[in-house]
Amino acid sequence: MDLDRFFEPVVTEQDWFGDEEKETAARYRSLLSALKQNLSEIRVYRIGAVEIDVYIVGLTEAKKVVGIATQIVET
Repeated sequence: MDLDRFFEPVVTEQDWFGDEEKETAARYRSLLSALKQNLSEIRVYRIGAVEIDVYIVGLTEAKKVVGIATQIVET
């Protein structure tokens, strides 16, 4: 999955967002920016259904593989 497509639902502010939702979206935008600035060849892997394990991995300048893992729930 494309990194921008994965983050789109959580970085796009909606008209109904209150202060808390806007702050959360800003934090996700910051994470997205940090990933793009520090990694190349970024890939997003989703494993499972409903409770989905997500792995975002990429290469550092030294060509080492690094990443983050999280879990999302889709209903």
